[in-house]
Amino acid sequence: MQLERLQKAHVAVISIMDEKHWPSVREIYQAGIDTGHGTFESSSPESWEKGRDVAPAAKGRGVGRQLLGALIERSEDKNIWTLQAGIFPENVGSVALHQALGFHTIGVRQRLGKMRHGPLAGQWRDVLALGRRSTRVGIAWNKRDQHD
Repeated sequence: MQLERLQKAHVAVISIMDEKHWPSVREIYQAGIDTGHGTFESSSPESWEKGRDVAPAAKGRGVGRQLLGALIERSEDKNIWTLQAGIFPENVGSVALHQALGFHTIGVRQRLGKMRHGPLAGQWRDVLALGRRSTRVGIAWNKRDQHD
C-alpha cells in the first residue's frame, strides 16, 4: 500500500536501511538478478546489506535518481570525494542515470566474469567502470585533466 502511494506521487522516502527492510529489499535485489543485468550473483544474499536497487514497479519514476542523489550527497557530507560504480553495459538505464549525475566512464573491464544463471548463462560479461569526483569536496575532476 505504501509503495502504491509512492508510485502515484513519484516521490520516494529515503531512510537508513536496517534489518526490518530486508524482506522487501531482497525481493528487489532478486528482481535485478533475474534480469541478468544486475549482478554476477545467481541469488540474493541471505542477510541484509546496503544497496540502491529499485523495484521493477518503481522503474522510470525517478526513484533511482533520488537514491543515487542521496548517496552522492551523503558521501560528500562525509568528505568522500570519489565514488566508483561497476555496471553491465547492457544496463543502459543505470549507465544513463549515473552519467546524468556526474559519473564518467573510466574504462571497460572486458570479460570480467561468466554468467552462471538467467537468460545470459554461459556468456562472458564486460563491466563498465564509472567514477564520479565531487564538485563540492576534495579535488574536482574535469575532462581537461584526463590526459595530463
